[in-house]
Amino acid sequence: MTLNQKGKILILSDIDPSHLPIALSLQDLGYSIEPLTPGEMSASSDESPYAIVLVSNGPTSPAFESTLASIRNTWDIPILLADGKSPSVPLSSHLYDLGVTQIPEDLSGEGLEYSIECACEIHGLHSQLRHYRQLLQSVPVGIFEISDGKLTYVNDYLLERAGCTMEEIRTRPLEELFVPEDRSRFIEAMEGMPLRPSDAPPNVYRFLSAKQQTFVGEVRS
Repeated sequence: MTLNQKGKILILSDIDPSHLPIALSLQDLGYSIEPLTPGEMSASSDESPYAIVLVSNGPTSPAFESTLASIRNTWDIPILLADGKSPSVPLSSHLYDLGVTQIPEDLSGEGLEYSIECACEIHGLHSQLRHYRQLLQSVPVGIFEISDGKLTYVNDYLLERAGCTMEEIRTRPLEELFVPEDRSRFIEAMEGMPLRPSDAPPNVYRFLSAKQQTFVGEVRS
């Protein structure tokens, strides 16, 4: 595959990006490299960069997540996280949800080229997912997604009835969304999800709001 020889990649790092091995590797692949500054994230421009590379020693700080949110609000482009830790710190599910591709900081050559291609694919899927969720926000149905036993997405309709913000509900143990009597039944249903027939009827549970109010809902999968 011949990469865009005029593509500009912005790099955000604590040091001068020109001193980073990954910057040299990107230039070897034909990209122009520029540092990413806060001003660029707030300025309007007709020219969009090809991608963003964040160089981090682990995506664990609130400042990192705030920066990532600002980038995503400014550009609808691929984002790569070059992680300098060994072993790499896994991304939280909601960072994957923003369309971030995690790569080793010392990646180069064909491996880096392949990762950029993957980042473009992930970005495309993220854009489709965002459009899908915008549609879901407009329907009067509570919708949530679960990944690794944790809530990764809840639409506004269900958030309003649960009496939580998105941040609060993501940190709340999943079983606490249900009345105590229904929790074991929900856990059993989740464990049997891979074998659940596509035409199986919905499960009915009693949900518990933050104010300990009960409401009944169907869970479809």
